[in-house]
Formats: sequence, C-alpha cells, structure tokens
Amino acid sequence: MAFDLSSVIGQANEVTAQQQSGDGKSKMRLIYPGTGTLKVKLLYNPKSNLVARQIRRHKVGNTNYNCLSVYGIDCPICKTVDSIKNATGNDMWQFNYKTRGISYAQYVGSDNYQWNTQNPEPQVGELILLMYPWTIYQDINRVISTAGVHANELIATNSGRVFNIIRWRENSQEKYKGEIDAFSTYMTFPCNINDPNDVAKADAEFEKYLNELPDLNEAVMPSTPNQDSYKYANEASEALSRDYLRGTGYNGMSPTMNQQMQQNIGGTPNIIDDGHGNKFILVNGQYVPIQTNPQPVQQPANNPVQSTQYQQTPQTTPQSVVDMNPPVQQSVNPPINNPVPMSGDNERMPDCFGSHEDGSAKCLSCLYEIQCITCQK
Repeated sequence: MAFDLSSVIGQANEVTAQQQSGDGKSKMRLIYPGTGTLKVKLLYNPKSNLVARQIRRHKVGNTNYNCLSVYGIDCPICKTVDSIKNATGNDMWQFNYKTRGISYAQYVGSDNYQWNTQNPEPQVGELILLMYPWTIYQDINRVISTAGVHANELIATNSGRVFNIIRWRENSQEKYKGEIDAFSTYMTFPCNINDPNDVAKADAEFEKYLNELPDLNEAVMPSTPNQDSYKYANEASEALSRDYLRGTGYNGMSPTMNQQMQQNIGGTPNIIDDGHGNKFILVNGQYVPIQTNPQPVQQPANNPVQSTQYQQTPQTTPQSVVDMNPPVQQSVNPPINNPVPMSGDNERMPDCFGSHEDGSAKCLSCLYEIQCITCQK
C-alpha cells in the first residue's frame, strides 16, 4: 500500500529547516534514552498542567499510527487486531499499541553514554523533548507520588532535583529504570542562594520560563482526534484486514460465538448484535460484520486519560482531565506520524538511508526508520 506523501515530506522538511535555523525553544531536540545513564531535570508544563504525558501508537508496516483509544474512543486498529486474533489464533502482539511517555526537560549530563555526530550531546541546560518507554513513565509517576508535598522540588523550582534514566541490556532485552539522583540538583537560573533578592529574581525568571513552554498536550500527537486521525486509523485497519483476514472466511466473530450463531441461522432476524455493540447481517448463511466508521464514545467530561499532573501537594498520582467527546476539526498541520509507503517507494528514501543510529532524534522522527533498521532499500 503506497501513499502520495509529497506534501507531508515537504512540510516535514520545512519544519526541520525552521528548527535548525531558529533559536531557543524552536530548536528543541527529541531525545530517547540510549544505553547508559541520561541525567535530566524534569519540567512542569503549566499550559497542559502535566509533567509526563502518555501517548499510544500502533506500528503497522513501516508507519506509526495514533491509537484512538487514548482519546477514550474505539480504535479501528485495535478492533481489527482482535478480529485477526479470533480468526487465526495468533497473538498479533506486533500490532498492539505501544505506550510511550513524553516530557519537557533540561539536559544535565550523562554517564557511560554514547553520543555521536548523528546524535550529538546536548548542551548542559538545553531544553529537550524527552521520549521514553512505559516503564520510565511509571517511574516518574511513582517518584512524584512518593514526593508528596515536596513534588515541587522535583519539577517546579529553579533549583530542582536531577532525574536519572538508566538503560542497559540484560538477557538480550533492553531494560530501563528511572530514579532521583540522591546527590545532584540543577539550577536553571544560577543565583546566590544566600541573597534573598537574587533568589527571588531567579525564581521569577524560572516561572516565566515554564509559562513559555509549548503545550505538552500538542507534542508528538494532537490532544484531540481530528479527521486525519480517523482517516489514517481506518486505512491501517483496512490494510491489516486485507493482509490477514482475506481468504480466512472470517465473519467477525470468535469461534465460540460462531458456534452459537450457527445454531440460530434460519430462525433469527437477519441482523444480530454480539452484545458488544458490533452488528452482523446474515448473508448466504453466514453472519458478516456491518462496517461502520468509529464514532466517539460518549464519556463523562471528567473521565481522565492517564497522565502525570503537577499539584502543589499531590497525595496520589495526579491525573489530567480532558474532554472525551471533542468536536472533530480538520487538521491544519498533519500529524508527524502520517502513513508512509509500506513498499515499492524506495526512490523517496533519504540519502542517509541504511545508516540508522539508535537513539538519534533524527532517526526517531524519520518516516522511514523501520525500513532503515532492516535495510530494506
């Protein structure tokens, strides 16, 4: 399956050029922890009221697709993966959504860490967009919850504690651990701690610095689903159906459900419901799923999406409350993880294709990362 991505690639090139030529927060780099210890100062984001945001994405073919379940609505990719499991008996784990976390942070340092020309070491104090696996997202929640009334010292003061992300390989598996550095603090705006006026001035600068951070809810994936979100999720779902359900005779139901339905053929209405909101119609003696576009599930306005939220005196892991049934609007800027050709489109590969650098921000954001890793040029 191939798509015309000329406009998407053009916009990506434009954004990259702006980032490289800009300054300050426009130059923010995406950093994913590599092997070794990465030292950062986590930053509270006032615009989103978050420190860590959870995102979910499916990997289908060579492309990342947003999982719509993070918005509290049915995800067509998730439903299709379940259908494939029922039809084939295979786990299909590779198509399940992967959970990641993102945070704004300042780079403090590293130990036993491999930086290179493709992924150069940031400057100390440089603002970065930190992306990390689910285990680190949990560790950040645990640390903030444990800190309680002292949470502000971790994420919302000029002189804050350093957070270490440790990555290592064990039994052929990548392992991660996040923890507070017991012996280190980092001061965003240096000041004389013995001069109250100097401390107050630095604190005011730091508060302004936090307030100017971009909204974390709009980083990597949009805060609410738009028309593109539905479009691309449906395209991925259809591609999976073609590749894995064609020729299986699958009718959209589990074997047990199939057996129950077969007993009723001929004496029941032509349209039935499986009890989970999925409707089926009887065609030539076989129940076939009635295809519908996913619609937002009506949810209470205070139904939370899991996130880490800063509070002055948090007692438990805070949550971010979002509108679970927002109006769908046309996206002005397409999501960064728009579909890319699954095959047969090699003429669009970048010049650096085949030279993948693990942990490189350039590689992490590249549309052709998976193809590059497997060297399918």
